[in-house]
Amino acid sequence: MKPPFGFRIVSILICIFFFVDCATYWNNRRKDLQDVFTVGVEKPVYGVNLKLAPINLGFLFVGGETEPGKKDLGGGIGLRGGSFSSYFSQQLVFGWLGGETFYSGELELADDGKIQYENKIPIVKDSRDNVKSYSLVYMKILADPPKDRKKRQKEEVRRMVIKNMLEENPNTNPAILAYLPKENEKPNGYPKSYLYQIEFAIGIYGGIRIGFNPAELVDFIFGFTTYDLYDDDVKE
Repeated sequence: MKPPFGFRIVSILICIFFFVDCATYWNNRRKDLQDVFTVGVEKPVYGVNLKLAPINLGFLFVGGETEPGKKDLGGGIGLRGGSFSSYFSQQLVFGWLGGETFYSGELELADDGKIQYENKIPIVKDSRDNVKSYSLVYMKILADPPKDRKKRQKEEVRRMVIKNMLEENPNTNPAILAYLPKENEKPNGYPKSYLYQIEFAIGIYGGIRIGFNPAELVDFIFGFTTYDLYDDDVKE
């Protein structure tokens, strides 16, 4: 005896939902594991650098001085930022001063073909790669300008006021959400996990970069419980 047609339809939909959701779950676990390690080859690279959490030590020059997106400058390929791909790498270390820019994946271009930016970081098509990209000056890790800090505090207060209004009065016009400031996930130009990266880079024109991130390892382990420590689990 065949089950009712409606029962079969519901069963099929449940199976589809389960397998799609399961595929997303395991893809995020794979990406979380890839976040733990960095292994890449880059050019041009001159010098040597050791990164111990937020501190960079050495003398290193990576990439060119032109804008990101130029494939012949600041190029690298390997596992970095959770993706096996080619990537843009630009870095200058002088003693313990300097800065760097990194992103991987295909750029999201505007209609006129120009590179788009968010917080001075080029936007790429893959949302997870955007989470892992960064552009920073090392001094900002140690010094947070009062002007920037006050701006973030004002935006946080504004978000709290609007959220409280909506919670206390459900009849509030939802259009007020348009005034809710978008939370900046990288106020200083880098994701939180960057502060725990341990990395070594060396080269004479061509170079290598290897690294390990213990915080990303914790995120990978917690991820099995669906707890997302660094908000980098994205749906396809």
